[in-house]
Amino acid sequence: MFINLVKITIATIALLAIIIFLILPINLPYSIEVPGKVLPQKEWILSKTDNGMIVTQLINNITGINEDFFVTQFERGDAVQFEFFKSENYFSVSKNDTIGIIHSNEINRRLVQLQGKLAETKASLKSNLTGNKSSIIKAAKEKLAFEIEKSTEQKKILARLKAMHEKNLISTEEYEIAQNESNLNDINISIAEAQFEAVKTGEKPEQIQIINSQIFSIENEIIILEKRLRNFMIISPIDGTVNQIAKNDTILFVADTSGYVIVMPINIREKEYLAKDISIDLQLPYNKNIIEAKYFGMDNKVQIFNHTQVVMIKAIVDKNKLGFLPGMYLQCTLHLGSISIKERINKIFRSIF
Repeated sequence: MFINLVKITIATIALLAIIIFLILPINLPYSIEVPGKVLPQKEWILSKTDNGMIVTQLINNITGINEDFFVTQFERGDAVQFEFFKSENYFSVSKNDTIGIIHSNEINRRLVQLQGKLAETKASLKSNLTGNKSSIIKAAKEKLAFEIEKSTEQKKILARLKAMHEKNLISTEEYEIAQNESNLNDINISIAEAQFEAVKTGEKPEQIQIINSQIFSIENEIIILEKRLRNFMIISPIDGTVNQIAKNDTILFVADTSGYVIVMPINIREKEYLAKDISIDLQLPYNKNIIEAKYFGMDNKVQIFNHTQVVMIKAIVDKNKLGFLPGMYLQCTLHLGSISIKERINKIFRSIF
């Protein structure tokens, strides 16, 4: 009987202690552990598609924004080759360094063809501008002089016949024949002048204009192709490390490792405890060093991770921290401030049930 009374007393005291403990405004530090993945703060990706397109993307992993997107389309059947200036992986590059070049057989063929056509058209223009042979020019000039002299003599004859016609010494028909012949001589002079100008300057002015237009068009096509070839130079838009990958459609990527982003999934129930001043500790997988990260923000969408609804959060690591590699997984501890004992017990029960 006495033993039972003691047990009841102890249980009552313990229960009262628990109730008082729960009622008192005592908070306990609260932290959770989650996995995290290391990403470079920026990465530039060069990839190819099945329909012959080359795609480059500059992704900011901090903001999640695709800062630059460029697509190059090649013609079907074109033999495209990639030439990289270094064969090893993981070499460092600076912004605007040329990593390699893309060769397009079709564009190179068209460029050579246009350059040959341009040279041929310019030669044709030069030939037309220099005119014909001097002997032909001389003959045309002499013909013009002959027609002028012939017309002059005919006009003298016509003047005499006109005076005679006015005195009725010749018939009207005879005078009109002479007048028509004079008019025909004037026409022949115009023809001879045109022929002389044509052989002296070469082709007609409108033909010269057509040739100049052809040259302008060909030169513009060459400029467009040369500009496109310059776009085939693989130039890094960021400082970082090059990784050549023979995987899926990705050809290579450049990782900006001057800073890192840690992406972590947290249970949606923990979202309410996130604040700008939370601290995050990162545990490297190959040693016991603890590195601090700065909380950046949370995604605004829910995902499923291990059959649990989670939201992804991001943290930033200072650029002077060493030991990270892109794609590495870490154990992350999020210090979320403090919670009451009652709230802590509720969390334990929710995790169990």
